[in-house]
Amino acid sequence: MSAPILPVPPENIHDDPGFRALVQVLQKEPDPRVANQFYEWKKCIEKNISQYENDAKQLWGNFWKGVQLCEKLPFMADLKIKNFNNGDETKRHIPPLKELPNDSLFYGADPMQEVNEKLYSKFGTFYPFAVGGKSKISKANVLINKVLHKNLNLQ
Repeated sequence: MSAPILPVPPENIHDDPGFRALVQVLQKEPDPRVANQFYEWKKCIEKNISQYENDAKQLWGNFWKGVQLCEKLPFMADLKIKNFNNGDETKRHIPPLKELPNDSLFYGADPMQEVNEKLYSKFGTFYPFAVGGKSKISKANVLINKVLHKNLNLQ
């Protein structure tokens, strides 16, 4: 079975205000109001997953253990982390403390356009690519319509 061809982001994507906002968020330092907690969390995660840093399979299979340990940090008790089931996985989210203003914008990025574009487009802007530390094409195992597709090329 061949991998689906995923669209390349349009040439003018850098002009899109949503894309620029997404890049800005990804490149920023943590908000000063939560910087101490961010760095405490980061240090905890790094400590608890560093043993897997050279083995991606072990890291992926054990990352949850580090998260579980770091959720016991004192400041974490104030966060109301909720689980959201997404078919084959559970995503965790910290809901906003207040209602979002009506002019709030949502941007979603996921290389699996088939399902996610329809989902994200109901309430925001969808980008058919993954967000990472650098641009590249990589392979991933992906669940599509309850069928596991192995080693798909993702952009």
